[in-house]
Amino acid sequence: MTLAEAATAQSGHSSPAWRVHLRVWAWRWSRSFRRAGGRAHHRGPGVQAQAVSRWFRQLAAFAAATLAAALVLGVYNKVAFGSPFHLGYASVQGFDGMRSGLFGVTRPRTDALRGLLIGPRSLLYTSPLLVLGLLGHGISMARARQRWTAILSLIVIVYCVLLNASYVYWMAAGATGHAT
Repeated sequence: MTLAEAATAQSGHSSPAWRVHLRVWAWRWSRSFRRAGGRAHHRGPGVQAQAVSRWFRQLAAFAAATLAAALVLGVYNKVAFGSPFHLGYASVQGFDGMRSGLFGVTRPRTDALRGLLIGPRSLLYTSPLLVLGLLGHGISMARARQRWTAILSLIVIVYCVLLNASYVYWMAAGATGHAT
């Protein structure tokens, strides 16, 4: 019997599946909250409601901070460029590649991937110890406890490499290392 089935059986009536899953999620979240040294030490619906309301408060704080940052950026763009929605990259002069795609980002190209990974100014040429990082990812993937962390970090790494390979000026003016 799954935890969701047990929650339905305990309540004595059948609930919609989403309601049962929400109860199970809140119970698990509040349980981890208690393990982490939270203030709630008793079991029951009060702990679940407290955990869910805390999550919504955190979400509201994140949304307020994001809105504040967007307002500051909009005011800056209005003062600098005449419109809150005009980005500075749209006015770049002398770099015609910036007009292709979205500010120079199109699709990954094989020549850019080759240059980023194995060329004379590549990632592996300037930082050969990154090969050990790939070995570490293999070890983390073999361990069940760290598998999802390793998968997520590999997704982020692949995304960043593909994004750089998609940029028109991927070679950063022919410099070794970061662009200045």
